[in-house]
Amino acid sequence: MHNLRILVQHWADRVESDSVGTVKLFRRGIAEGQSTDAMFALGLLLDRGTDGLKSDAKGAAEWYSRALREGSHAGATHNLGLMLETGRSAMEPDPKRAVQLYTSAGESNGHVKAMHSLALLLLRGCGGEKQDVRRAVGLLERPIEVGGSVDAMLNLALLFDYGHNGVQVDATRAIKL
Repeated sequence: MHNLRILVQHWADRVESDSVGTVKLFRRGIAEGQSTDAMFALGLLLDRGTDGLKSDAKGAAEWYSRALREGSHAGATHNLGLMLETGRSAMEPDPKRAVQLYTSAGESNGHVKAMHSLALLLLRGCGGEKQDVRRAVGLLERPIEVGGSVDAMLNLALLFDYGHNGVQVDATRAIKL
């Protein structure tokens, strides 16, 4: 069921998109099988809003939380961390909890976007974490090695190009990225 949305996106020119119908199917799939992938996908649809479906950040946070509770879904964990970092969906900003979620999704489950998000927090020294440039550099390098993260490449290249709190300027390394 969770692949229905992907099919609609890839065949949009041949299939009429129906986000409201997709939401109903995700809910049915969740009720029948407790699929954390469907919970995450439903959270994404509500988070972004699309095709006549109004954005509902609070609903998205609830589905991300449920996917986290019921199956430690790394994507849902990361997206919930993003919401808590910024205080979206009428949540109080909680960067400390965001760090915990990013650590769980990134370092424990290998989610490259979570590693990147955690690295950016560590570069700033947020969420109760002291600024830790060495750890941040490592967290930016891992997504590049594992998944070729363009965002991590850009941030690491900028870090080496301009230097930052103890990082040596290394134009050669920045260019290679």
